[in-house]
Amino acid sequence: MTTTDSATCPVHTPGFAGAGFNPFGPHGPDAYAHLATARREQPVFFSEALASWCVTRDADIRAVCTDPATFSSRDVFPRPTGLPPKAQAVMDYHYDNGTVTQLDPPAHGPIRRALHTSFGPRAISGYDPAVRATIAAKVDAIPHPQRFDLVAEFSAIFPVAVVMDVIGVPAEDLADIRRWADELVAVGLGHRAMTEEQLETLGADLATAVAYFRGLVDRRTAEPGSDLVSFMIGDGGPALTPDEVANNIFNLVAAGYETTGSALTNTVLALLREPGAWDALVAGELDPAAVALEGLRLDTPILGNFRTATRDTVLGDARIAAGDRLLLLYGSANHDESVVDEPGVFRPGRPGKAHLAFGYGLHNCVGAPLARLELEVALEQLARRFPRLALAPDAPLTYKPLMQVRTPAALWLTAG
Repeated sequence: MTTTDSATCPVHTPGFAGAGFNPFGPHGPDAYAHLATARREQPVFFSEALASWCVTRDADIRAVCTDPATFSSRDVFPRPTGLPPKAQAVMDYHYDNGTVTQLDPPAHGPIRRALHTSFGPRAISGYDPAVRATIAAKVDAIPHPQRFDLVAEFSAIFPVAVVMDVIGVPAEDLADIRRWADELVAVGLGHRAMTEEQLETLGADLATAVAYFRGLVDRRTAEPGSDLVSFMIGDGGPALTPDEVANNIFNLVAAGYETTGSALTNTVLALLREPGAWDALVAGELDPAAVALEGLRLDTPILGNFRTATRDTVLGDARIAAGDRLLLLYGSANHDESVVDEPGVFRPGRPGKAHLAFGYGLHNCVGAPLARLELEVALEQLARRFPRLALAPDAPLTYKPLMQVRTPAALWLTAG
């Protein structure tokens, strides 16, 4: 982890979090208020708490995303170090086998191409019937008590089931896949909140997951099908090793599960906080696709990703040194008043520039079309099943202790 010499850091505005700013810790609940101050007063500032430059404005983030030669993606999600041996071994496997989100050109190209076609419009239209059937079944499986937790009963379940269909994983393995996805995210992004014993236990289980996905690649190599694993093997050829295919498939499961489920939770929360919005969705007065896009903008599930400067450069008023980390705060860009009118207002169908919830440039989310379809269908099906849905009283929000992920750990609702 590279830090910046204090001599290069700008002077912090009195009252602004600045050096102590940490949206993945104490400033999480009020992150958007702090970021609004930063955009006005110090749009690129150094956080000692994160050992990173925080980039808060839309234009600056787009500039960084379109200059991979200066701003490397190798630390989009910083590699955990110093973990117990079993957990460290799994993290090293994950980082050493070509995860698409953390590669720079030219290594990025072959893996990105192997994934891109499988998530394009033609492929998504083919997935549509299975996605709708899977999500409808998971909504119907939600217990119908007066009070239930959307996260535990639905948001943490349906994305894994959908991505398993796309990847070609047997349905009977759902419980294992969901557990492994949880564990990979927990160790990768939440290890600071875990004990050594917990990490070692999860590391041992994740080694089983690695073996599972490696075995899946071997089986599809011997007997190809019409699923994503088979496509990656056939499309990549010698450019992709079996471990690279296995690792990227596992990464897609974990990333798609956490981000899509979190986006659904955040969007339902926004709908239920806005008077009359849920009723309008139920009545067909709100387009679920527009609701999903606005939910992603209003409370972006991945608040930001990291880049690493490859050379000395300047961004805004900040002098960035080679080796410095930058945190691109997509959630802040999605509230940038220069591109979004009344950014704190939930307004589905609002006109204007495309937001950055799915990233931008070289590393825009390859699974974005599938995620949008999942969110649209999930909202439709929840509105069908729970027309009188409401936030449960006396259920304070607590957020997951995960770096870069912003979403409630639970969302208690009443079914009416």
